[in-house]
Parts: sequence; C-alpha cells; structure tokens
Amino acid sequence: MTIHTINKIIKLSSNICFFISITCLVLLVLLNAIEIFTRLVLDYSFMGVQEISLLLVCWVIFMGFTRVVIKKEDISVTFLVKKIKAKKLVKVINHILLLVPSCFVIFLGVGLTLQEMNFTTSIMGLPKGLYILPLPLAFVVITVFLFNELIKMAGGEKV
Repeated sequence: MTIHTINKIIKLSSNICFFISITCLVLLVLLNAIEIFTRLVLDYSFMGVQEISLLLVCWVIFMGFTRVVIKKEDISVTFLVKKIKAKKLVKVINHILLLVPSCFVIFLGVGLTLQEMNFTTSIMGLPKGLYILPLPLAFVVITVFLFNELIKMAGGEKV
C-alpha cells in the first residue's frame, strides 16, 4: 500500500468520523429539544432520553476528536515551538507522545468495549459497550494517521 493510498484512507476515515459526529450532534440537539418541549408543554417525559443523550455525546466527542487531530487543529503551545529551532524534531516527539498512549487506548478500549457489551443500561437496555466503542475506533484512525505522518517525516516529506 502506498503513502498516497493511506492518505486517501485517512481522509475518508476523517470524513466518516466527522459525518458521524455531526449527525450525532444534530440528533442530540433534536432529541433534547423535543424532550424539553414535551416536558414543559405536554407535561410528559420520554423514557431513556438521558441514556441516548449520553451515548450521542460519547460519539460526538470521540468522532469529532479524530477530525481535530487529522486536520491538525488540536491545541498546541506555539510559544515553545517557535523558540525551538528543530521543528521537525518537535513534531516527531509530539507524534510519538500521541502515538504511545493511542496504542494503549486502542488495546484497553477494545477489551473494555467487548467486556461491557455483556452489560446493558438500566432503562433502554442498550449495551454499555456502545458508549465506549467510539474511543478505540477514533484512536485506530488517529494511530494510523500518526504512523503515516512519522513515515512521511522519515522519508523527508514536509508535514
């Protein structure tokens, strides 16, 4: 597989994660708007709205985080980076510092997701693993991106 192909896969993955994040955000807003309206106007509350809202928040946050990392829009301390002459070295260290915990998150996240699939929420009966699933999914995409960036830097490409 070439770097060009991996770049296309990363871009596609980023777009899918962004689409999932935006869709979940829209659903979250709609669901809670309907819940607030029915509670205030109709004096009726739907069962399980809190569980579904929390599930949507998990997906919004982690799928959105994937997009932020890939677009390189994450928070950085530019003051220190500007002072250091070896910018490529700083990028390599930064990527490695992100890569190591990302691998742990994938490993532990997959195990926890599988373990929690055996348990359900109290009201809706949703598998609890669905709340954790976006975490390892997001970090798989992030890890592939970080490895790809390191490979490009090693090959002399500007990232």
